[in-house]
Amino acid sequence: MVALLGDSMLGFDFVAILFAAWLASWTISTGFSSAVLVPEFWSNHNRAALAGAVLGPFILRDPAFVACVRDCRTLSLIGGHLARFPMFVVIVIGLGVLSGFLYGVSMNWLLPWFANALVITSLGRCLLAVTLQRLERDGIIVETVAVVGAGPVADRLIRRLRDALGDNVLIVGVFDDRFGRSQNCANSPTGSVAELIDLGKSRSLDWILITLPDSAEARLSSIVQRLKVLAVPVGLCPQSVGLVSAYPGMADRSSTHRFRTLSGHLSRRGIPVEVSPRQQRSPVGELELTLDNHDLGSFLQLAAGFGQDTYGYVVTPNADHLLRLHREPAFQMLYAEAAYVLLDSRFIAHLLRLTRGLRLPTCLGSDLTAALFDRVIKPDDRLVLIGGSSEQARRLTVRYGLKHLVHFNPPMGFIRTPAAVEACLQFIEAQSPFRYCLLAVGCPQQEMVAQQLKLRGRTRGLALCIGASINFLTGEERRAPLWLQRCGMEWLFRLVNSPRRLAKRYLVQGPKLFAVLRRTGIRLRAAR
Repeated sequence: MVALLGDSMLGFDFVAILFAAWLASWTISTGFSSAVLVPEFWSNHNRAALAGAVLGPFILRDPAFVACVRDCRTLSLIGGHLARFPMFVVIVIGLGVLSGFLYGVSMNWLLPWFANALVITSLGRCLLAVTLQRLERDGIIVETVAVVGAGPVADRLIRRLRDALGDNVLIVGVFDDRFGRSQNCANSPTGSVAELIDLGKSRSLDWILITLPDSAEARLSSIVQRLKVLAVPVGLCPQSVGLVSAYPGMADRSSTHRFRTLSGHLSRRGIPVEVSPRQQRSPVGELELTLDNHDLGSFLQLAAGFGQDTYGYVVTPNADHLLRLHREPAFQMLYAEAAYVLLDSRFIAHLLRLTRGLRLPTCLGSDLTAALFDRVIKPDDRLVLIGGSSEQARRLTVRYGLKHLVHFNPPMGFIRTPAAVEACLQFIEAQSPFRYCLLAVGCPQQEMVAQQLKLRGRTRGLALCIGASINFLTGEERRAPLWLQRCGMEWLFRLVNSPRRLAKRYLVQGPKLFAVLRRTGIRLRAAR
């Protein structure tokens, strides 16, 4: 995981250098006049910025990044970067002089560009290194394993795990109630089963592996019963050291994806793993994501002709949704019931194209919502808006001349109150048939409401789960510049504008996407 995120610095440097160029242009333009950034000023320097953004990631790439992060040598990491940056400056200036792309570029712009690029790329490396070190220390990006039952079997198991997974596995200890019988072993007991239970309540565990023989049925059953207080998958390791099925009834559905992660590592490293029938039926492990083969243009035509004779709902998976799909089986059911699944992430599309050669169409929810209002929705159409404020509904009504827009804003956290959910569903059903129902109450609430409408069967029309799209339409939030959107880096713009609200999503949860994508199959469904 750390190595994969280290490689992602190539993309970060590309965006950082372009952003530094934009920042230099903005600084100069606002310094010489009170106007905002003038597009012509940027166009005079875009060749230099683009050349630097293409060259920079390869010149600034640090082969020792992973080693520095794992050894907590952040200062060495930054020192190496500072040593390579002058090389980047010399190469860019040299090629610029030889090729002529620096012609007309003033030093008043060039120096701030290089200075901004140095600061941004240095801070990015420092932040990523510190974040990765904390995540590794907390056991979030490594598999955390506890072993029950000390002895030769436990020794062999631990040795095989470390050989197979290396730094990706953390053995928190061996736990055994019979200390006196476990003295002649390489891995002495760390504590008792009771202490393991206390540990599991205070920190995250991905797996508990029991090395007791099958013949110790009474003791095995007793231990499993005691471990039921922890929502942690349990594996049974026989004397052959071949991992077999998770003990029936112990694998909590919310954490079975961790079992799959560990078993996938082991299987690829030659350690056989059998999965119980219950877990083979579980949709949490190697996930297959079905996407509809629609871009914005083709789906806009479909939505325009959907009609009001039937009901269907649209979901738009992004990186956050993909993580949730692997984490929550219930969320998978919401996607399975959807009529249309449209990829809402250019970043994922670019990543899959680079890593797998897949060319996937994208239909961003924000673009779709705006296009529907601009090109499809007519003033006389019946529309339902769930979520957003009354002021936002009024702005939409005035801007598009809508005559039949009805609005309902459920209370915060309504999805946890059956009465509030029922009130929301009844409000929507009372407006049926409608042309479009815009669900803007956030994920997964909006998908839950959409599914319930389908299951109840009283609604006609097309429902769209649109998230924060209404905020963009009504001007409460700004979207990233078009070039940033096309690069798949709109998330960076949103992070810069709302760091406190989005830092956890993009900097803590976001890096998990790289590992999750490796365990995600993509199936493109023919356009319907």
